[in-house]
Amino acid sequence: MGQILLVTSMKGGSGKSLLSVHLLVAARSSGMTSVLCDADVQQGTALAWQKMRGTSDDVRRVHAGELAGVIKQNTVDLLIVDSAPRADTDVARMAALANFILIPVRPALPDIAAAERAVAIAKAARRPFATVINAAYPRAPETEEARQVLSKLGEVAPVDVYNRVAFARALGAGEAVTEFEPTGKAAQEINELWSYLRKHL
Repeated sequence: MGQILLVTSMKGGSGKSLLSVHLLVAARSSGMTSVLCDADVQQGTALAWQKMRGTSDDVRRVHAGELAGVIKQNTVDLLIVDSAPRADTDVARMAALANFILIPVRPALPDIAAAERAVAIAKAARRPFATVINAAYPRAPETEEARQVLSKLGEVAPVDVYNRVAFARALGAGEAVTEFEPTGKAAQEINELWSYLRKHL
């Protein structure tokens, strides 16, 4: 059975789907077989990306109650699960099945408050986890302030992912930034995040 990476947040707009599709591509580029389970069935951002990509083997729609069965039948090295926000019971169930939990957090007070709930779920499930600052703005003091607050909750990924236009352009083209602009700063951030996560999987 492969590894399970849960990407979760208790607040919409944290960038779960954006990071999930990029980590899917990064995992494959590193030689791992990987599939993304889009459990955010109402939003379906990852599925929309797959449609733009013109593929059918990158993302699959999975309801929370189906995840245990999907994991049992899993044959890939890495199964990435993009959870729905504001669904504590479902996320707790998913967390119990994960090998590692990644919690994207925008550097803003409402997002940090939501991260506290996600961290509590990860701790209750006794699974390793980390928060990652996502959609940050360069040279904004809020980013460092968020890192200081999040560090009190637990581990924070050593790379911040910034709000860059390359992400929107890549997703619109059905690509990841590592494909769309492989030498750009956005691609560098994703590669660094994946390198960090791979050590924990």
